[in-house]
Amino acid sequence: MNSLLSLGGWAFIPDFATKHVLNFIYQTPAIHRTLRITPSPPHTAQYRRHYRVTFAFVVLGYLLYSLFEKLKNPPPNFYEVLGVASTVDDAGLKAAFRQFAKRNHPDRPEVGKQGEALFIFVRNVFEGLKEPAVRFGYDRFGPEALKWKGQCVTKAEFLWHGMLTSSGYHIVSALVLLFWTALGSSSPFTFWRWILFFMLLVAEVALITTPSPSLSNRHITILHKIFPQRVVYQHILFLHQLFMFLNVALLRVTPYLIPVDEFADPGLELALLDRTTALVNMADREASKMVHTELQSIANPVPSSSSAPSDSGFSSTPQHPSFARMEPVSPQTATQLLNELAPEMESLIIETNVKQGAGPLKTAWEMAVGRAYKRIMEDKQKQRAQVETEQEREAEQRSPSQSRETTPTPSTPSRVPPAANNADAIVVCICIHRESQSRGGRRDHFSERERVLYYRLHSYTI
Repeated sequence: MNSLLSLGGWAFIPDFATKHVLNFIYQTPAIHRTLRITPSPPHTAQYRRHYRVTFAFVVLGYLLYSLFEKLKNPPPNFYEVLGVASTVDDAGLKAAFRQFAKRNHPDRPEVGKQGEALFIFVRNVFEGLKEPAVRFGYDRFGPEALKWKGQCVTKAEFLWHGMLTSSGYHIVSALVLLFWTALGSSSPFTFWRWILFFMLLVAEVALITTPSPSLSNRHITILHKIFPQRVVYQHILFLHQLFMFLNVALLRVTPYLIPVDEFADPGLELALLDRTTALVNMADREASKMVHTELQSIANPVPSSSSAPSDSGFSSTPQHPSFARMEPVSPQTATQLLNELAPEMESLIIETNVKQGAGPLKTAWEMAVGRAYKRIMEDKQKQRAQVETEQEREAEQRSPSQSRETTPTPSTPSRVPPAANNADAIVVCICIHRESQSRGGRRDHFSERERVLYYRLHSYTI
């Protein structure tokens, strides 16, 4: 139950504490001026950077506090209760127990009933530790080894039974690491968590199998030098606490202090490539639908089945193309339609470039339109003068009375092309053609569309 509560606490409490600490820093001018930070609104890059640093210090501070508290006030072992070193021999252990009994016997008035439980516990431990095998098990596996006295007799039996009991912790730790590895995304810190796990396992096995330190100091480890009053099982508990501390630091603190490039993950790269491929395929399909729909709309209507040719590119049934139902045309029909559209598209591109806002083409366009308009107006004035001259001649040939009675018939206005007063593509083509004629050019270098427009315009009377 405590483990579940601890796991849930590590999942929610650090974020809750970080938000309140960061808000307190932002709301206290003296603090953020001292730290030289500027309060930032949420969901900004600077706020996220401040949040990462605050989160790392909150979690790391709590971990260090918990670790030092456990190092400072650990539960005392039997040797510390008696006031002797863990390397004491049997005679020294008996003498230390006699001194303890004199000071802490329940019959003494200053001890009374309050010290009875402690006296009974120390006496039971002393009775067990008088045997070398039980003392061997106690030094490595703690007070739990005293309960194995009826099951184990030799040191090898205590060692085997103790290692089987201790393996439960490592099995659970490995399962938890596997769970977090499968649940979370892979990162470089996952590798270091497994390294810590195997280092803990090797260190614990080495401490258990190493002979106990003696007065000759032949088997003293670095932990025995740092904590000389402690025995092996206390060193193992310290390693468990250190393992927990480093795992939480790697899981919760290191990603905030050392950001990891998520795009360097091969799995994420493959997922992005798959998603990009799917989007490209979808875009290609939609573009194909649009192209074939446009081709269907501009294609010639399909004749009836009786008169339809065998290779028309379309089915004999009426088709209603849409984005929901794409009716692709045959390759031959698509090629034919594209060949028909190509000249028109080229003309549109030319007209767009000619009518652009600035540049030499715009200047040439305006000059050509001006010259064409001027020539058309001159031709129109000449035409009107010719009409008036003809009317005067007809009036002279008639008699004076007949000319007075007869109302002069207005001349039929000449048909001016619709493009005569508009600066559109037709005028430009004609202007360019007239310019080429005035310079002795030929018409064979013009496109088919320009020649058609030219002869169509000359069908009017100018």
